[in-house]
Amino acid sequence: MFAYRMYLIISFLLLNTTISFAQIDSLWSVTWGGEGQCYCHDMTETSDGCYVMGGYLIRDDEGYYSGDLVKVNDNGEIVWTSILTQEIPYVITKVIETDDGGFLTLGSEYSGAEWIFKTNSEGETIWSLELEYDDRVRDIIQTSDGGYLMVGPAWNIITKTDHELETEWTQEFDVQRLKTVVQNDQDGFTLLYSWGTGLDPSNSMLVFTDVNGDSLGSRLIEWESDHRFSSITFEPEVGYFVTGGNYWRENGTTSLAMLIDIEGETISSVTVRSQAYIRNVIHTIDGGYALGGSINRDFYLLKTDENGDSLWSRSFGGDHSEDFRSLIQNGSGEYLMAGTTFSFGEGNGEFWLVKAGIDTTNGIVDDQEFFTSNNFILNPAYPKPFNGTVTIPYQMPISGNVNVTVYDSFGREVALLQSEFKVSGSHQITWMPESMPSGTYMVKVGLANSASVVPVTLVK
Repeated sequence: MFAYRMYLIISFLLLNTTISFAQIDSLWSVTWGGEGQCYCHDMTETSDGCYVMGGYLIRDDEGYYSGDLVKVNDNGEIVWTSILTQEIPYVITKVIETDDGGFLTLGSEYSGAEWIFKTNSEGETIWSLELEYDDRVRDIIQTSDGGYLMVGPAWNIITKTDHELETEWTQEFDVQRLKTVVQNDQDGFTLLYSWGTGLDPSNSMLVFTDVNGDSLGSRLIEWESDHRFSSITFEPEVGYFVTGGNYWRENGTTSLAMLIDIEGETISSVTVRSQAYIRNVIHTIDGGYALGGSINRDFYLLKTDENGDSLWSRSFGGDHSEDFRSLIQNGSGEYLMAGTTFSFGEGNGEFWLVKAGIDTTNGIVDDQEFFTSNNFILNPAYPKPFNGTVTIPYQMPISGNVNVTVYDSFGREVALLQSEFKVSGSHQITWMPESMPSGTYMVKVGLANSASVVPVTLVK
């Protein structure tokens, strides 16, 4: 757990001089709608610091669903919108950014057939693939080699493809109900199963594989009855973050979260109970948790410490109902919440994206000192994004040995920028990644027993 505690710490959550005054509020919100009801189902953060929402539009006059993408920049301005198809009913359920700057969407017709659409960076369709009902894909990720790993078609099969979805291999496992999969920094995969281990159906299981999908072992996750884990993410230098829970109408939601190391051993676990309907639990960059969902027909955001104890909560909404779907915390510690609003815009159902954080214009928090630790201040890198060279400034109140390391999105070390003694004062270091691909990288600056991380985005 110590390795994770050296991660980025946000000053407005930890410094006693600001927490009593700081108020989490909406920094901006944006709606988007078309000729009919629009529903947002998913959101992803892009490598250029923007956000893409995916969903669908019901065209009442023509009787079909069209898959829709909307890109919004960090200032709340719509960059582009895209209707993927006007010929088939297509409901987008998942959207991911691909290594070429484009996007891949997973969705279905109302009849149940699955579709995969690949777009360019402007949301324009490059190709699409229709899957038969028995070949449905449950989940999909892009792998480090540029291909894809798909969950399905059956509940116990994974399929590895190249970047054009041509099958390279498949693996079948003696379990049921594979929910999702994640790739680790060893290029292997970790699969999350629920319900089908042959044991208590409230248990879940992790299966670890190598790069070819061959099993390296498994680990049973046991919890309270009637609770199941449903999502998994890989956290560099830590392991896996697994979440789940159950929803009871009379009691709200019980949310579960576990940190599991790369060997499958539990680092920590928490249970958070809320009267809200919680959809997402994320591990925040200060080591705590944020829960996103709906309460009283509004968006709901709950922040806890590392023990699951509530620090603050906030709801966002209007006079009518809002349907929450997705939660992201960006590198500056702000929260992005996406879903559907019936209160704003035209009021008949529109995409809704809300950015929440501390309003730094009130003078309480210096927005140039977000990235802090006990021993130094790591200022935001610039420019953002960058094309050739990026500068990372930091301040040291004491002298000591400083290590500056760059990691890619899979947690692999790609560069050691500095490892030397520095005197107290202000310093900066530059990185010029000539041979690295576009994407978001994490720069970790370590001093003594503390470290902080700042994200940098390379765009070529």
